[in-house]
Amino acid sequence: MAWTDLLPQLPYLQMDSIHQKDQQVLITLVSTREIDQCPTCHTCSQAGHGWFTRCIHSLPCSGQTVTFLVHARRFRCLNPACPRKSFREDLSMLALRYQRRTPAATCLLSSLAAIAGGQAGACLARQLSLPTSRSTLLRCLLRQVVVPSSNPQVVGVDDFAWTKRRRYGTILVDLQTHRVLALLADCEVETVAAWFRHHPSVQIVTRDRSLTFSDAIRRGAPQALHIADRFHLHMNAMGCLETVLTREQVTLHRVVATLRDEHRKAYPPPEPAPLVSEQQRSMRRARRYARYEQVVQLHTQGWSQRAIAQEVGLHPQTVAIYLNAGQFPERAPHPARSHAIQPYLEYLRQRWEQAEHNGRLLFEEIRAQGYPAGLTEVYVTIQPWRTHGPTASLARANVVEHSPSYSPKQTLWLLFKEKPTAEEQRFVPRILEQSQVIARAYKYICRFRQILTERDETALHPWAYEAEASQIPELLRFVQRLRLDWEAVENALLFASSQGQVEGQVNRLKVFKRQGYGRASCALLQARLVGASELYRT
Repeated sequence: MAWTDLLPQLPYLQMDSIHQKDQQVLITLVSTREIDQCPTCHTCSQAGHGWFTRCIHSLPCSGQTVTFLVHARRFRCLNPACPRKSFREDLSMLALRYQRRTPAATCLLSSLAAIAGGQAGACLARQLSLPTSRSTLLRCLLRQVVVPSSNPQVVGVDDFAWTKRRRYGTILVDLQTHRVLALLADCEVETVAAWFRHHPSVQIVTRDRSLTFSDAIRRGAPQALHIADRFHLHMNAMGCLETVLTREQVTLHRVVATLRDEHRKAYPPPEPAPLVSEQQRSMRRARRYARYEQVVQLHTQGWSQRAIAQEVGLHPQTVAIYLNAGQFPERAPHPARSHAIQPYLEYLRQRWEQAEHNGRLLFEEIRAQGYPAGLTEVYVTIQPWRTHGPTASLARANVVEHSPSYSPKQTLWLLFKEKPTAEEQRFVPRILEQSQVIARAYKYICRFRQILTERDETALHPWAYEAEASQIPELLRFVQRLRLDWEAVENALLFASSQGQVEGQVNRLKVFKRQGYGRASCALLQARLVGASELYRT
């Protein structure tokens, strides 16, 4: 097999030589064309005007860069009216005009830029033996971007954050082809409406509950059918129930306190550990004396101090102290504590029984009465009185573990949790029993979620009337907001279209935006989204 069989079909080009040096394959091609057409006036010419050399990079081969060195002809234009006096030979079968890479190499670089971005794509290109700069990668991507369909019929619209809570843009997706149609720099009504005016073929639009998008679509595409996204309707319903739980936080705290009291009665906390007794002191002294006797005995047998320390497990300095003492060194007794707090014990006990258990506050009170000692003496005095705190921290942690407190948001998810724990199973029925408001709101929200899941449009109107009659303020406001967009809510139950594909594109957009450290322009982000979509579809 000849080398020419490995190359693409290149008419009017003949291979002259192949050289390999320093991980680079250089293929020299010579033109055999005798006639060509002027690109300006399209007049054919055979009049030669010299030669030129063009360097074109191709896809790598076995980890080596491949470069075509093309010697082609320059022709003179024979048309006196043509402003172009000479022109170069057409090499579009190998590379487009003014391009330094073959279309296959440019396509690969565009794919790298679409998936990895500029800097990361340049690193990957070097690993693939196709070195280029990040700016070149981005230029290749912007040139290769596929123009989206000009006649979309089912479109999804959503917002995304350029800067969170400060500036937002708009993304539009063709839900039939799963391609990004456009990225708009803002979410203004007139901007979105102008895009829909330029695309009169749109028949169906899916969106969230945003009134801005609703108004823009009515202005730009009055013929379009609005469909509210079912996921956002679910989240709106959950938000309504969360506001009810926030208003009823007193009930949540009361239920937690009741469960903790029941746990304490069933599993009373252990008594505080007693103070160190004389018996324990005697046992510790006996162990020290046994080690002392062993040290003396080993020393009598001729052992060195270092060997004794390793055998007994004592520090060498301790062994030296034992041997130099001549007899067993007794520990000095603890100094007797001050009795300055004695006159204030009755007052402290009285304040303790009044539920004042803060040692520092008690110290400040008795110091105002003339107490001369320090804060530590107060802590030592009240320590045996504590039934909770440091002496019973494990018992208190056990109570909290079996009956933890829940925020309104945590309680909301517990109400719909599929596999709750034993503690959660005790907590949820209690709050429904303790608060009729929570129980009724929970019933209506569950029914609304069931209607959305089953897409039962016949049950929506009766549910709305019943919810309005419940007289729960949060539920009433929720239904009123639904009625402002009632047609889109009904269409959400009649049609299968949703915002799922749009949310997926927004998630991909966030990844690309963060890869560019927030500096990517709207055109570049759209090019990466479209390019990535085309790659994932192949």
